[in-house]
Amino acid sequence: MGVTVHFYAFDPRVHTAGTTIERLVADGALDHELNVLGSDRGLTAIESRLGDNKRWNDNLAGDHAWDRAREHVEPVARAGLDAWFSHLFWDRTGQGCPCGREPVIVAEGEVIFDDALIGHILSLGCPLAPVEPALAAEFEGDPPRTERLDRPWIYDFDLFSNLVAEHQQVFTDARKAGPGWHLLRWVWT
Repeated sequence: MGVTVHFYAFDPRVHTAGTTIERLVADGALDHELNVLGSDRGLTAIESRLGDNKRWNDNLAGDHAWDRAREHVEPVARAGLDAWFSHLFWDRTGQGCPCGREPVIVAEGEVIFDDALIGHILSLGCPLAPVEPALAAEFEGDPPRTERLDRPWIYDFDLFSNLVAEHQQVFTDARKAGPGWHLLRWVWT
């Protein structure tokens, strides 16, 4: 099954906070191919390699990698990384960010990150240095301590770091789109 992901930053003063892809098309802000129509509509598409089927599925491997490697990171650094990654791709109930905030679900596969949540996620960014030895401890060796899933490249620190950076860049781009703008993410399967 293929996955396509679209990201749009939008001005909530122009589009209601509960806006959906269907509504943006109906309002004429997007065409049926999901291209933004005009630059004066309070809406901009955010380009990301995460929108590609293969890249989006790397999230599963990233989730698995962090889930296993985190035990090798000292508790204070682990708590900070848990909080940050839980907003990006890591899904472990009860061990994520203590803020407890989630994006708002507006339709199947569609969620909105409001400006405050975007700012919060951006503020959580921290050094990834503790992740490198943790990944090595868990996934290097023959055989490795933990089995690698079908995306073996994600267990390399540089590529894991790239996955984190790609996620963070989406939020950075949403913040740059305009003051107070929100982010709509649509995961289409």
